[in-house]
Amino acid sequence: LRFLGDRSNEYGKIRLWGAIGWGLGSLVAGSVVQVFGDRLAFGMCGVLMLATAAVVLSLDFSGLDEDGAEEEDEDDEGGLPLFQIKLLIPSLKYAIFLMVAVVAGFGATSLQSLLLLFLRDLNAPDFLEGLALSTATVSELPVFYVSGAIISRYGANSLILASMAAFVVRSVLVSFLVNP
Repeated sequence: LRFLGDRSNEYGKIRLWGAIGWGLGSLVAGSVVQVFGDRLAFGMCGVLMLATAAVVLSLDFSGLDEDGAEEEDEDDEGGLPLFQIKLLIPSLKYAIFLMVAVVAGFGATSLQSLLLLFLRDLNAPDFLEGLALSTATVSELPVFYVSGAIISRYGANSLILASMAAFVVRSVLVSFLVNP
């Protein structure tokens, strides 16, 4: 968000492109697994992760230190400079948010994986598994596009609570799925 400066409320429009990439990637991955098998999909994943790491390593983070922390301040262990940790986790409130995001991510990944296993139990083709993931992203696109206005109106805290409640409802509904 600091990269966006005064336009941080438009993060959703950037995240929208991430959802489009995820949806298209899921569709392509499902097709690759359908045609070539799992082994090629894992190889593609490794190559794409290396490409992503290369992009992240090329980013310039030097201008993000708004607090003027001294770069010489090392922690007692002689490891990461303290200012870098403060940039990543600037407050206890943010640390709690990160923990909630990690737990929600574990839950979402588990639910998504179980859904794919359910589709596999139904003898669904791999392409359909990719299509299911791609279709799920379609509902995100309009929300990401207008997220700045939604956050301004309702506030980030209430929206995080609402999204967690919606996720719980979704998880409970998925638990009622049965194999016909």
